[in-house]
Amino acid sequence: MLRRSDDGSMAILDPAALVVRWYVGAGDRGRLGTTVLGRHVAQFYGPSDVANGLLQRHLGAATAHGRSTQHGWRLSAAGRRFWGVTDIRPLHRHDGTLLGFVHVIRPHRDPSEPVSAGFALGRAHAPAYACAAAGA
Repeated sequence: MLRRSDDGSMAILDPAALVVRWYVGAGDRGRLGTTVLGRHVAQFYGPSDVANGLLQRHLGAATAHGRSTQHGWRLSAAGRRFWGVTDIRPLHRHDGTLLGFVHVIRPHRDPSEPVSAGFALGRAHAPAYACAAAGA
């Protein structure tokens, strides 16, 4: 199993949206990938999103347009609810046959939480700002 250094996770899905490969992020290391494998990708979505057809629309949009990206509440492999960005891309054979999907979820700032000054500046730039402030 590949380990990601961020809190995101990536699943390779078959055409029926069952997880066939699982690449775990730092935030989900408490749950073994074997508990995710063979289960439907719906395990990462809330029951109301699944019932309302959000997941099927997301997969359909990815199939039709080559990619679908959505923000929303998701469930980690450990069952923790978080706000995230989900990106789904279809995988095709050279003849166009659908092999499955790549499904990536990255945690994102909850839109209901106030934005801190550090987040507004961009966490990715925080080390550069720290070096500049230190006179480096």
